[in-house]
Amino acid sequence: MAVGNGRYFVTIDDPAVAVSCMSAGTAFVGQVENQIALGGAERFVILNTAGGFGPDIAIGDLAVVETAVRDDGISDHYLPPGDTVDADETLTETLLEAARTVQPRARRHISWTIPAVFRQTQPEVEHCINQGITVVESEIAALLAVCEARNVRAAAIVTILGVQPPPDDAPADWNNIASTQWDVFEAVVTALRSH
Repeated sequence: MAVGNGRYFVTIDDPAVAVSCMSAGTAFVGQVENQIALGGAERFVILNTAGGFGPDIAIGDLAVVETAVRDDGISDHYLPPGDTVDADETLTETLLEAARTVQPRARRHISWTIPAVFRQTQPEVEHCINQGITVVESEIAALLAVCEARNVRAAAIVTILGVQPPPDDAPADWNNIASTQWDVFEAVVTALRSH
């Protein structure tokens, strides 16, 4: 959700879904820890925007992240050393079903979580593309690691705002992307309440 939209609210129906518009980056990890400590929080979902890599992803695509590359600087404080962390399988499938109600072509992706957006080099991008990584962002690996360490479920879904290499045609249609974000937000909340 938008960084300047610093709000927190809870749906009134049972089961309740809490929505928090937190700051970008891995700084939200403390918020996740607080929610777990308060009790009752069982699932965490990132719904955000991200960049995309390679020929098989386009601006406006919905990407459900099944695995995140741990280049974030936070996950190492919660999990043993490793290259990746996986999202919860059941929650990932729930998000994929919700995403496909908005965009039938939505699919699973591997994401590269880095601490500073727009700081990746071309050789790193080419390496990621060769490894099948199609998304780049700055939060997902941290969330998945914290939740795995605390034994709660986590998953993520993003809307692609830009791609590398950039397309030759017209720039992104921001109104369409905003509409997609709102539609997938409603679909995800509905899915979380029914599963």
